[in-house]
Amino acid sequence: MLRHLEALKQTSSVTEYQQHFEELTHGIILHNPAFDDTYLVTRFLGGLKEEIRAAIALHRPKDVDTTSALTLLQEEELENSKKKIIHRDQSKSAYKAFSRVDKPKTIDSGKSKIKPVENKLGSLKAYCR
Repeated sequence: MLRHLEALKQTSSVTEYQQHFEELTHGIILHNPAFDDTYLVTRFLGGLKEEIRAAIALHRPKDVDTTSALTLLQEEELENSKKKIIHRDQSKSAYKAFSRVDKPKTIDSGKSKIKPVENKLGSLKAYCR
C-alpha cells in the first residue's frame, strides 16, 4: 500500500484524487500509526497537478484535512479563471468580427486601379522633378 501511495498522482479531479489518497492512508495507518501529518501532507501535495500544488504549498498546511480543503478551493478557482478566459476570448473574437472595417486596397483613378503606395510614390517623384 505504501508503494501505491508513493505512486499516486492526480489524473482527474481533486475529489477523486482525495478519495484514493484517503483509502490508501487509512490502510497504511491501520498497520502503522507512526506516520505523521507532515509525511502525509507531503505525499498529498506531491501527487497533485503542478498548477494546484504550487498554490497550496505556499500556505504550508499542517494536516491533510486543511490541505484537502485548500486544494478543492484552488481547483474551483482555476476552473473559474479558465471559464473567464474562454469567455473573454470568445467576446474578443466576436468584437473583432463586428468591428472589422474593410479598407479600400486600391484607389480608382479613371482607367486603372493604382495602389495607394504607388500613387504616393508617383506624386513624390513628380514633385521632385
